[in-house]
Amino acid sequence: MSVRDPRLLFPRLLDACACQGITFKKALFVPNMSIYTKVGSSSSLPPTGSEVDYSWQMTLQTVWEDIICNKRGNPKKVDPVSSVREYDNDTSVKSCENSMVFSSLPLAINYLRKTAEQDKSVRLQVLVTGSIHLIGDVLKLVKKY
Repeated sequence: MSVRDPRLLFPRLLDACACQGITFKKALFVPNMSIYTKVGSSSSLPPTGSEVDYSWQMTLQTVWEDIICNKRGNPKKVDPVSSVREYDNDTSVKSCENSMVFSSLPLAINYLRKTAEQDKSVRLQVLVTGSIHLIGDVLKLVKKY
């Protein structure tokens, strides 16, 4: 496990938020690939689909699900091949009860938008954590619409 061990960080995040009365309905995990970064003269599009390694996002999801289930008094192991769905025939997503893995940030943002559109009385609050590149990309995508 890396220096950013989710088994240490997630419980602290959940506890700090709970102290403020904040709970999480879903955690969304995406690969950390900037869609806006251009390096040098031969920049290319980020890898897509089968070219991307989702093992870190799957690890994060498994740890998140274990922690959430244990906090709710319902310890269970996450099925590593749980439901895989397609949203808008765009890309597959690994979906569990409390979390989802998306193949790209734009697809995750699109999912949030569509979720909000389904029920106008619902107000989504989103916490973005990760690299400065990921946060910058979220801001750019949100600003786009």
